[in-house]
Amino acid sequence: MRCPQCNHPDTRVVDSRHTATQNRVRRRRECERCKQRFTTYESIPPRLPSEVIKRDGSTEAFQTEKLHRSMRLAWRNFADDPSEQDKRDRLYQGVLEHISRHLESAIGTEVIANLVKDALRQHDPTACILYASVHEKVRSFAQWQNLINREKNELPPGARKQQMNFELNLGEDSAEESS
Repeated sequence: MRCPQCNHPDTRVVDSRHTATQNRVRRRRECERCKQRFTTYESIPPRLPSEVIKRDGSTEAFQTEKLHRSMRLAWRNFADDPSEQDKRDRLYQGVLEHISRHLESAIGTEVIANLVKDALRQHDPTACILYASVHEKVRSFAQWQNLINREKNELPPGARKQQMNFELNLGEDSAEESS
């Protein structure tokens, strides 16, 4: 590791610690020449499955970019302030960590979708519904209603009141329209 101050190639590790997420190592280093101290972070890449088993039984290579893109699409209608982006990055990393715990070489799309929905549901139930609607190919209003009701029931009790404080009463709306 080269010193960022004097570019000397010899540095020594003074301290080494795991970060809170346990997939990074923080190291304090000291240059042998100028004695400048600096910090480096080393990521331990997750061991991910090599293949994804699709609904029809076919397989394709596991692509982290595709997973990240699908999660970003669920968030596309929401503000991109830096604090939210940091939360989203942590959610994405969390999903990757859960996937890396899957010990087999292939993982099903349903398993991935459930992990993503669980992560999104805790942070942003609306994004969870948008993600689920694409994954489940929701096409009709009745399918949307079923999806929203199902997701509302999956939320923890406190989040149900805070995040989804609406009810779909199609029977009342359609009765008013026919009058």
